[in-house]
Amino acid sequence: MKKSRHLKGLPYLLLLGLSGLLLPAHAASIKCWKNSDGVRECGFAIPPEYAQKRVEILNDRGQVTEVIEAAKTPEERERDRQRQAELKIQQDKIQAERDYDRVLLQTYTTERDLQIARENQANAAQAIINIAEGNLKVQRSQFEQLTKQAGNFERSGKPVPEKLVSEIDKLSTMMKESEQYLDKKNQEKKQILDKFDQDLKRLQGLWKARKQLRSQ
Repeated sequence: MKKSRHLKGLPYLLLLGLSGLLLPAHAASIKCWKNSDGVRECGFAIPPEYAQKRVEILNDRGQVTEVIEAAKTPEERERDRQRQAELKIQQDKIQAERDYDRVLLQTYTTERDLQIARENQANAAQAIINIAEGNLKVQRSQFEQLTKQAGNFERSGKPVPEKLVSEIDKLSTMMKESEQYLDKKNQEKKQILDKFDQDLKRLQGLWKARKQLRSQ
C-alpha cells in the first residue's frame, strides 16, 4: 500500500518512465485528472472525490488515448434535454414545411389552378354565410313583432302573457347564438382567403427557385 501511494504522488512524466519497469504490459492505464485546486494529477487509480471529473487516459508514451468527460449535473442534463426538445421541434417544423411545399406543387401546377380553388371555397363559405344571415334576419323580424305585442299589453295595462315572455326570451337566445355562428363563419371565410394568399406567395417562391435551378 505504501508503494502504491508513493507512485501515485510522483509527477506523471516520471510515473510514465517507471511504469514500463514496474508494471506488466496488461497493467491498468495511467489516468490524469485535476484536483480541487485545478492542478493536474496522474496515477493508476482515480481518487473517489474526482471519479466524476474529466479524466484523460494515457499510454506508456504519455499520449492521451481516451478522454472521459465529467459527469453532468442534473441542471446540465435538464438543459441538454430542453435543447434536444427544441431541436426536435425545429426539425419537425422544417420537415412539415417541406411536406407542405411538396403537396402544393403536386396540387397546383399553375397560378390559375389555385385561383379557381380559392374562388370555389370562398363561394362555398359565402353560401353558408348567406343562409346564416337569412336566418338571423327572420329571427330579428319575429323578435320585433313579439316585442311590439308585449308593448301593446303593457300600454293597455294588462300583464304580458307568460307564453309571450317565454317566446321573446327564446328568440333572444337564438339571435345571440345565430350572431355568434355568423361571426364564426365570417372568420372561417377570412382564414380560407388568407391561407390561399399565403399559398400563392409560397408557390410563387417555389416556382421561382425551381426556374433558377433549371437555368443553372
